[in-house]
Amino acid sequence: MKTLDKKLKECREIRGMTQLEVCEQTGISRRALIAYENGQNKPRTEKIEKLAKLYRVSVKYLTDDSCVDIEEGLETDPYVSEIRHKYGNKDALEVEKLLLGTTALFAGGTLSQED
Repeated sequence: MKTLDKKLKECREIRGMTQLEVCEQTGISRRALIAYENGQNKPRTEKIEKLAKLYRVSVKYLTDDSCVDIEEGLETDPYVSEIRHKYGNKDALEVEKLLLGTTALFAGGTLSQED
């Protein structure tokens, strides 16, 4: 299991980016990024969203230590992010649960126009 700090550093290195480049593209200070990558500090949700978008991974991948699929939750991130910004974390969690339940309901199957 990888923790947030290890995943952040690994994603940056895989993308071939320096800390300075990440900071310039996200608006995160270098000091803060270093603290995130060293596990000394945990980024706020909006910073995690910016980093996930830059690294092209899901927020779930970064925040869930047991998640190993970089794309898990990627398709729902924009919706959850929008709800979080408009209505707060509590409502965003509810939407995330709803979307997860809907995905599980239709996983592996196809729907025809009649369905």
